Amino acid sequence: MDAEGYVTVRGRSKNMLLTSSGQNIYPEEIESKLNNMPYVSESLVMLQNEKLVALIYPDFDDAFSHGL
Repeated sequence: MDAEGYVTVRGRSKNMLLTSSGQNIYPEEIESKLNNMPYVSESLVMLQNEKLVALIYPDFDDAFSHGL
C-alpha cells in the first residue's frame, strides 16, 4: 500500500500450490486452459479449504453477442 492508500498487485505469491496430501499443483497450467475456453475472460485457481477452486471472470461481450 502506498502513501495515498492504493494497493498494487504484482502477481501471485506462490507459483505452486501444495495440497495436504503433498500433491504439487501449478495453477498457471489450469488457468491457461480455462482462459482458452469460450466466454472466459480471466481465471484464478487457488486452494480454498483444501479444495481446488477456480474463480472465473466471464467475457460478457462475447457471451452477449452469442445470445447468452
